[in-house]
Formats: sequence, C-alpha cells, structure tokens
Amino acid sequence: MVKKQNEAKELKAKLKKNKKGVKLGTKNKINKIKKPKNKKIKPKTNWKLAFREFPIKLAKDIARIRWISQGRLGKSFLFILGFLIVFAIFYFGLDSLLKLITTSSHIIKG
Repeated sequence: MVKKQNEAKELKAKLKKNKKGVKLGTKNKINKIKKPKNKKIKPKTNWKLAFREFPIKLAKDIARIRWISQGRLGKSFLFILGFLIVFAIFYFGLDSLLKLITTSSHIIKG
C-alpha cells in the first residue's frame, strides 16, 4: 500500500518537472492508481430488541390498512363477474366462428 503511494508521488513529481508530461506516458499510470475505499461500518443489530419490537410494529402497520367497505366490495365483485361473462361470450362466439370457417373450408373435418 505504501509502495503504491510512493510510486504515485514519484510519478506526479516527474510530471511536474517535465513540461510535456504526456510524452512520459505516466499520466495514465497516475489515473490507474487508486486510493483504497473506506468501508462504512454498520452498527450491530440488537436482535433481541428487534424481536421484541416486531409485534408492535406489525400491529401499527395493520392499523394503517384501510379495509374496503362491504358495499364497495360487492360492486367490485359484480363488476368482475360481468367482465368474465362478457369475455366468456366473446371467446365462445370467436371459437364458434373459427370452427365454422375451418370446417367450411375443409381444413378441419367436422
């Protein structure tokens, strides 16, 4: 580690002495040498405390939920049921039409 830092200092010094530092080819070497990154140390989790607080946090989250009313639930159910019926009729008609076309053109024997 110290060796790399010394090399970087030497390369910088050479570049300052030489007016045309690009000719030395050391400019790219300086960019390649990187300082080590300091890792962020996370505080240790107190698992016993987290385990005790979990039911309390869960109860608060459940209290925040807004449940749907019975009338609105009924409307949604009827809407979905109607949607399913309409598409069932549509696909039944489409299937019958395609069957009629394919049997009349003798693609499928029926």
